[in-house]
Amino acid sequence: MKMILLSIAALILWLPAEAQAAAVKYEPDVVTLSGMLDLEEIKEQGLPVTIFYLKLDRPVDIEFDPKNEANRGETGIMKIQLNIKGDEIISLVKANRDMPAQAIGTLRHARTSREHTPVVMTVDRLQVQ
Repeated sequence: MKMILLSIAALILWLPAEAQAAAVKYEPDVVTLSGMLDLEEIKEQGLPVTIFYLKLDRPVDIEFDPKNEANRGETGIMKIQLNIKGDEIISLVKANRDMPAQAIGTLRHARTSREHTPVVMTVDRLQVQ
């Protein structure tokens, strides 16, 4: 058993940093996540809606927030829905789909049926690379 545990520990240490999940926290902490911009056009109640995403470069784990039980812990998240306010950022995402970017903002757990990933980021700033 000891040998198995040592083997697992060695494998984890050997994995490249990109393969290991980064740990981040929910709001009010501001986080920076990197990945590829994406969007999806869907219909909700017969009306067209654009959903914005960031497909992450590497998985993230989000810590459970004991102050807000709605913010459950999540592991291995690879795609986050972006809650974007402001026409300038919306235009930036639409013009740069499938481009690498950094999104800076706060995270919260999905709470409604209009949220399509377990974790949602309220974007304060977006930098296309």
